[in-house]
Amino acid sequence: MPLFDYHPESIRSFVDTVSKMVEHKSKVDRRLFLLVRGVVWMASESEFLLAVRRASREICKAYGFEDLNDAFEFFESMDIGEFEAQDVEDDLDERMADLGDMVVSVYDCVSCSGAPNVGETLCAFEGHIILGAVEAITGDKMRVLEYKCWGLGDGVCKFVLFPQGDLEAFKEARSVVDGRKR
Repeated sequence: MPLFDYHPESIRSFVDTVSKMVEHKSKVDRRLFLLVRGVVWMASESEFLLAVRRASREICKAYGFEDLNDAFEFFESMDIGEFEAQDVEDDLDERMADLGDMVVSVYDCVSCSGAPNVGETLCAFEGHIILGAVEAITGDKMRVLEYKCWGLGDGVCKFVLFPQGDLEAFKEARSVVDGRKR
């Protein structure tokens, strides 16, 4: 039995709840978020990330976002982090930008901001928010890969997006990230 319910009524209810949170300027409680995410993650990481991706797509559609910056502003208003597209600052960013279609940074990320270097990327949640938003706005199926993270000692989270069919570039980028992990 799946952990998450994907029925249209459930998705509408979720989008309505998020809309109410936005109206009341509700923010994500980071400690509660990390606790809940940890419990759900242990139950089913892949289902959780699929649900995050789908929720992001549905939110973008429900709000009629046609521009990625509008979607990013919305998620920023929820205190998930500060999103910036095409934020290329160093050689690693340039390499990832060359391999993929887009680089997105998340500053003050809800999942890991201030975390110690644990030798791993930690922010699949934010990556799937980005992935869902990009897919909703462009209509293209994509893959996402986090290549910088507080969990790797970077002080910022960065993601690169690839077209779904560009598996070779994704694998090359993945090998670069794997080389950065402990």
